[in-house]
Amino acid sequence: MALYHFSGQIISRSKGQSAVASAAYRSGEKLYDERYGQTKFYKRDAQPIAFILKPDHAPDWCLTRERLWNAVEKNEKAKNSQLAREFNVALPVELPLDEQIALTKDYCQTAFVERGMVADVAIHLDDKQNPHFHVMLTTRPFDEQGKWGIKSRKIYLYDEEGNPLYTKSGYRANRKENVTDWDSKETMHAWRKGWADLTNVYLEKNGFSERISEKSYAELGVTKQPTIHEGYVARQMEKRGRMSDRVQINVLIKKENAAKELLQDVKEEIQLSEESDGIHRLLSPDEKKQIAALSKDLKLFINYDNVIEKKRILVNWLTNEQTQALFSEEPSRIETILAQDQKVEEAFALLTKESNRIVSRYYPSLQTNHLSQHALNRLAEVTIQRNQPLTQEEANRLLTEETQYELTHYLKIIAKRPLETYDEYNAKYERLQNQVDTFKKTHQLSHFSPDTLQALTPAQQGALKAIVKDLERTKLALTVINGYYEAKINRQFPTLDVAALTIQERVLYGDTIDYYGNRLTLNALENITTQPLFKYDDAAYELVARYVQEPKKRAEIQAILAEMYPTLAEELANPRMRTLVFNELMEKGIVADETLTAYVQSVQQAPAAEVFRPRKVSLLFQTLFRPEKLEQILNHLAYEEAQQIHETEREHKKALRKKKHNRMKGLRGNR
Repeated sequence: MALYHFSGQIISRSKGQSAVASAAYRSGEKLYDERYGQTKFYKRDAQPIAFILKPDHAPDWCLTRERLWNAVEKNEKAKNSQLAREFNVALPVELPLDEQIALTKDYCQTAFVERGMVADVAIHLDDKQNPHFHVMLTTRPFDEQGKWGIKSRKIYLYDEEGNPLYTKSGYRANRKENVTDWDSKETMHAWRKGWADLTNVYLEKNGFSERISEKSYAELGVTKQPTIHEGYVARQMEKRGRMSDRVQINVLIKKENAAKELLQDVKEEIQLSEESDGIHRLLSPDEKKQIAALSKDLKLFINYDNVIEKKRILVNWLTNEQTQALFSEEPSRIETILAQDQKVEEAFALLTKESNRIVSRYYPSLQTNHLSQHALNRLAEVTIQRNQPLTQEEANRLLTEETQYELTHYLKIIAKRPLETYDEYNAKYERLQNQVDTFKKTHQLSHFSPDTLQALTPAQQGALKAIVKDLERTKLALTVINGYYEAKINRQFPTLDVAALTIQERVLYGDTIDYYGNRLTLNALENITTQPLFKYDDAAYELVARYVQEPKKRAEIQAILAEMYPTLAEELANPRMRTLVFNELMEKGIVADETLTAYVQSVQQAPAAEVFRPRKVSLLFQTLFRPEKLEQILNHLAYEEAQQIHETEREHKKALRKKKHNRMKGLRGNR
């Protein structure tokens, strides 16, 4: 049955939106966003059919999607610029694909391009029951020379005698006049009606009696309640056995149209479910079956801690098997281990889905974009264990601790007693590699293989196995550390070119992010090189100074810190965080630089590398936030801040609508 859906929106920078990101999402094409220094790509189940239509006088480069929307972003200067107009339009499911494409092109050419707009069209076919297209339109016309024109002009006002009018402030009175009619209600009505008319032509041409109309049910005299647009995400959720809010609303509307009594029963059941107490496991029936099967295969109860321990055992097992393969040609169990590891990853994926749902439901105001998945998983796990949500203070404390010890958590998957810093692992790797080279030289071996190692005595083979296993674990640890810092930097500063950073720079950025957390705001970073951040008050730094300078009283001072500044006490025990505390201490000038450096070297196992030496916090920020890096970071944070403001406003409006709905429902119930 042909359905009418024609909705529009303005893509605006003030709402935290990007024209390039929007185009990438709708087209399925990988696009580089020059303004924010990011590559945007959103993989879809079915690649959209995407194309661009332009007026004859618009330049040919408009037909290149990346160049078009980057040009729009560059040309629109204001922080509240309207970047594009977008429509989401349902295609008649009755028509074959070639006719759907022809209808889309025909309509976009007539309705938009002939009015002077460039139309970027993407037909989405992920769901055969919901074919539709998105069209993004330029909001600024091109002049006849192919250059961007103006959106509006200033019209000065005059009185009846032709004299200029002035404002109270003494400025010439004026009003704004749009140079196009694209924003008018009349044009919007014409677009909506035009789509219905042209679709009906195509339906008739293809032998279908169905017709659509842009008019509401009320205008048509129909008593049915209209359903709402569900969208791609809702359809995908429905395919996976889940039901989005929008799909659920439509189910209820359809039931109301069929039997209003049944709808009332459903609403009451939903209300009772929402009012029930306790924390519920948020797994679908299919996911529960998968968890049960994985539990049986892995021979363990599936929760976050158990799965991590299983991962550690498998990593150790795999390292042993890979080392053994150097000494023997007997069939290894590597395939068996990898099959088990695949099941562990499946369990991780299911637990992660559930964790995200729990966090979303029970901590709706939590800003999660800078939090790692590990931190969110731990928050969900503790919530389930307690069978009630944590308080805001408890949740913040948990997330801070998990964030600061996340790297240790990952390294414990490789070894139960991991080292603490990249330098320590790097020094160990070089030492082990030298031992391997020496072993080869001593025993005249060019490489390791079962054939070359058979001549060694059992004692020599045993010694070599121990070295090789330790070397493989150390290499894996270095890979994990590098990946950890890369992921952390990408979450906090996604526009920063991580590939261009040395490992030492990555460590600096990562540890700074861990230490300062949400204090690295747009406002703080704008003044970071002249106004360094300080995490604690002066009293805290005085205690830390005494901790360093009075070794005999350290236990006593440690107890005071643990009571008054528990997070600070934990940071002093963590080499990565301790250095950042000392950076601030240096900036304050409370303790001599030489004293702090000597203390760090005395407690650090590995040689003190530059990255772990204390330095004034102002110097640290000057190193990390050089002008060329800071500009991209600030652009992203401004974009992110606008998104958050828009999301807050959207949630506020949603709450008001819900409040109004509940009030109206109460009034109806009292009649």
